Amino acid sequence: MRIHVRAVAFCACAILVGCGGGGGGGGTSSSTSLTLDKSTLTFATDDSANPPAAQTVVATFRGDALVVGTLPGTTLPAWLSVSAPPTASSPVSVTISIVGGVVLAPGRNATTLRFATGRSDGSGIVTRDVAVTYTEI
Repeated sequence: MRIHVRAVAFCACAILVGCGGGGGGGGTSSSTSLTLDKSTLTFATDDSANPPAAQTVVATFRGDALVVGTLPGTTLPAWLSVSAPPTASSPVSVTISIVGGVVLAPGRNATTLRFATGRSDGSGIVTRDVAVTYTEI
């Protein structure tokens, strides 16, 4: 069941994020909204076997659902884990953590997470991005 929920969330994210939002008729811009309590997350460690503490992003939204993914054309890096409760209730706490044991060359690794909400008919798409950096010393 958990895999099914993730697959559905991934597909919904691809639809929401990939469409690019924009115009359309009928709805007003105030019908959906999305705010995040953070726009950047920074992690650092000198031991990949002992990852840094997880961090949380709180998303407050007005829309039919909230999905979290990556920018179009990118995939979630192996060193990053994203966990959100399977709920459509706002606000939602999304936990972002570094996966222990993933061996990376020392230095800075970065990605961007995209949070999105909108209506199930594809209207009112709103996105917000969170820059994530992970430095292995």
